[in-house]
Amino acid sequence: MTDPVTVRPVTGDAELDKFIKLPWEIYRGDTAWVPPLLMDVRAVLDPAKHPFHQHAKMQLFLAWRGKHVVGRIAGVVNASHNKFHDDS
Repeated sequence: MTDPVTVRPVTGDAELDKFIKLPWEIYRGDTAWVPPLLMDVRAVLDPAKHPFHQHAKMQLFLAWRGKHVVGRIAGVVNASHNKFHDDS
């Protein structure tokens, strides 16, 4: 039997690293995949370094099957978008 998938918020630097590097696992061997620069991905996700976070909230999540990360997703609320589009 396979372990169920559980989704949990990213906590700490080690899990953030797993979140960032997961595509390298998923696309390993895919000759068409062009990986982004790790420093760029880290900068986009860092509230202290990227201006997007001045008007948005973000929570990162990892999907786990047992002890292995099998997916990732980010929940984002973009206040500027919502205000401009009178949306929520």
